[in-house]
Amino acid sequence: NLYGWGPEVDVLCIPQVLVLGIIFLRFYYYVGLLVVSCLVAVPPGVRAKWSGKAVRRALKCIGASKGLRGAVVQILIDLAGPETLTYVLPSDIAFGIMLVQAKQRQGFLASSLKSERPAGNTNSDLAAPFLEEQESLSEATRYATMLRGTECPPTPFDATRDADCETLEDINHYAAFAAGIYGFTMTLFNDSVYPGTSVISPMRFLKALCRAMPCCQQVAAPASSTATCLGMCPPRGPTKGDWSWAGNEYALHRSLLADAQRTGKDGPELLWATWEVRGVLKAPPYAVLLDRQRQELVVVVRGTLNLEDCIADLAAQPCFFDPFGMATAQEASSKDFDDETGLFAHYAMLACAEDLLEQLHENPKVREMLPVSGSTLAVAKRVVVCGHSLGAGVACLLAMLLRRDLGDAVCYIGFEPPGGLLSKRLARETARLGWISAVCANDWISRLSIRSMQSLRERVLDELSKCNRSKLQLSLLAAAGLLEQTPLLSQFCWPFAALLQRLGGGPLHSDDLAVESKPYLVKRHIERQSRGADADDDMWFPELWPPGRIAYFRPTTEVLWSQQATAWVTEWARPEDLEEIIISYRSVELHFPNIILDAYDKATKDVKS
Repeated sequence: NLYGWGPEVDVLCIPQVLVLGIIFLRFYYYVGLLVVSCLVAVPPGVRAKWSGKAVRRALKCIGASKGLRGAVVQILIDLAGPETLTYVLPSDIAFGIMLVQAKQRQGFLASSLKSERPAGNTNSDLAAPFLEEQESLSEATRYATMLRGTECPPTPFDATRDADCETLEDINHYAAFAAGIYGFTMTLFNDSVYPGTSVISPMRFLKALCRAMPCCQQVAAPASSTATCLGMCPPRGPTKGDWSWAGNEYALHRSLLADAQRTGKDGPELLWATWEVRGVLKAPPYAVLLDRQRQELVVVVRGTLNLEDCIADLAAQPCFFDPFGMATAQEASSKDFDDETGLFAHYAMLACAEDLLEQLHENPKVREMLPVSGSTLAVAKRVVVCGHSLGAGVACLLAMLLRRDLGDAVCYIGFEPPGGLLSKRLARETARLGWISAVCANDWISRLSIRSMQSLRERVLDELSKCNRSKLQLSLLAAAGLLEQTPLLSQFCWPFAALLQRLGGGPLHSDDLAVESKPYLVKRHIERQSRGADADDDMWFPELWPPGRIAYFRPTTEVLWSQQATAWVTEWARPEDLEEIIISYRSVELHFPNIILDAYDKATKDVKS
């Protein structure tokens, strides 16, 4: 860390830090190219031997314990698979991912794919009417937003059902908390982009920057706070780890003020907030607020924003967890990780939730506001725990821990939660409690788990084994797809695109005999046929699901050239509907707070209209 950087940062050093940051980014860019080149050149056997050591040393540098380093390495080994580490080159994996993208109607190879039924769709009878009613969507969006793996169609939200309307209002209300806890940088970005996109508008950026200036804060400060910097900076509330000019605190206040203006109600009171990064497997930044009108105590947890949070996402090995007292004596002693009956959760997120619970109990102002029996100062009648991404996962586990003492007074609502959080049995129990998880279309985080990544790995290797083209031919087809999918180039370069597709061998199609030309995949094919079903089951990681009832937001109209959704609808889905990871940049973009806030708002207006 740079000397003097932190809560008491000197604003004058920001230009120097930006210059250093640009230099470091360019340096790491070229280092990254060198590392990738070395990985391609190094023999697979040597790469498999030294990759684990490199990961362990990298984790040690950021302070991860020995047990955590071993757990992360084991996760990566389970994720990659023995044949992938030993026989398959990185370039093979890259082209395999492009082939899977093509089957999902994504990427540059999609236009070269021979027309066939969508891969992975187990219920084509339900898919047909779904595709027919989405004529205004591109083929890529139609495939990406179609729910798979279920025989039950999703249930649309109905304006005549009060429960559906209340759920949408709650989602819009608590989404302001989940977006505001990210602080100054993310709020500045959210206010700078065009609605529903990640494209920055220069005018919006300047307005957002002016609103974020310390001297321009118009949010009422806490009564106990005092001004700083000779009155030039706004007063600071009960916070820790914030900038000297309270940038994160007032970003949270502005987000909550906008929601209060929308609903016509008073904003909540900030009891405590911290943006301090305390290390790996520690609680991420969070805030506790008191809403006197709703009589609620809101605990909001920040999502992934630094390297320590990424380690918490990655350390996904299962850990026995029985917050509801559902396990028998035999189950508690065996700690079985069975997919159907096991009681387990994401290890790292559970550690973060337990640390956060300990911090809440150590804070006297927060502790006396909890709605426990015998408390005379408690104004709140219930506790609402919310968050986005990693914060949603930690918030759900924290709500489970709080429910041991507070019972039904605890409620959870999460936004784009991790797909690999709870065992199937615990996930169904959270749905029975009425807890809500909002998922925006094909957001990749809500579909991401070790099991889903293993399924993607197997699909990549299957597509490689069935591909009868060389890497050069696939590159030519990808170049042709780039020319065809670029609006301006497609008008003038279509003859060249047709020539490239011809040189690439024409439209793609699967060939089951193509595996014979790939010795490393032939060995995999023989091993899969020789081992029994039990051995095949041992290969898979325990299945983890997202929590609660799934409020699924999907687009109905969009700007075709940019995939910007202009209208959204909401449906009740199930966790098993979110099995397939859609490989596209849009899946990443749909996780951003600026996109999901726009989707929630438009879906609510659609139901009301």
